[in-house]
Amino acid sequence: ESFYKKEISYNELLEKFEDFWLVNVDTLDIRFDRTDRDKNEKIKSKYYECLKHFMQYHNVIDKPMITEQFILVKIGKSYFQGYIDSCIKDENGCFTIIDWKTSSIYKNQKLKEKSKQLLLYAYGLYQKGKLPIDKIKCCFNFLKYVNVDVQQINGKIKTRQIERNQIGKKLQNNAKTWLKKLGYNEEEISGYLIDMELNNTIDNLPDNVKEKFVISDCYVYIDVTEQAFKELEKELISVIIDIEDREIEYNLCL
Repeated sequence: ESFYKKEISYNELLEKFEDFWLVNVDTLDIRFDRTDRDKNEKIKSKYYECLKHFMQYHNVIDKPMITEQFILVKIGKSYFQGYIDSCIKDENGCFTIIDWKTSSIYKNQKLKEKSKQLLLYAYGLYQKGKLPIDKIKCCFNFLKYVNVDVQQINGKIKTRQIERNQIGKKLQNNAKTWLKKLGYNEEEISGYLIDMELNNTIDNLPDNVKEKFVISDCYVYIDVTEQAFKELEKELISVIIDIEDREIEYNLCL
């Protein structure tokens, strides 16, 4: 947020993160797992390595960004209010709502459940600006991960989602396939693969192999549709009615 408000430079991202980590995690001894110290240290180390990598290699968004935008959403007879993490508008008039997450990546049913807040924000923009639904996008940016577009031997592109501290290790098999295909000998291949894992990078690879990989921030988009809005509204109205009924029941018992 400070970076996109132009309060700090890109080069200060890592410094600010490490200062924050020292004060709020190391000094206060914040625990990710309170029951197992060894497990806690592994989780802590992974979080640090992944978030440090993000601060070093974040793909900067070059469009104007609004942060912490207030939003009001009407659901039935009730109103919800909140603040959108980030929202950008592109040259085509499309709005993209971004929620930054340091958690593990959401998939399948968990992604659907965790997407409701983003959908509610999108519904608010839809109501406020009377925007066509196809002009609104919603996504999570999972800071601990990268999206890697890998070119297959058959020419097709496969997208993988990899934790940032595992980039070199997880891409070794793909790199090995291309190194062999492009005629590198076993000794050369072994050297490249060892360096990939030791330094957690593909930067050491020959250009004709490195170009087979495109690494970017891990954006995961959710479906923004009229049907999704209707289902969300129906669910929230049901929850509101249940809360009101319980409140009436509670007051009758006083």
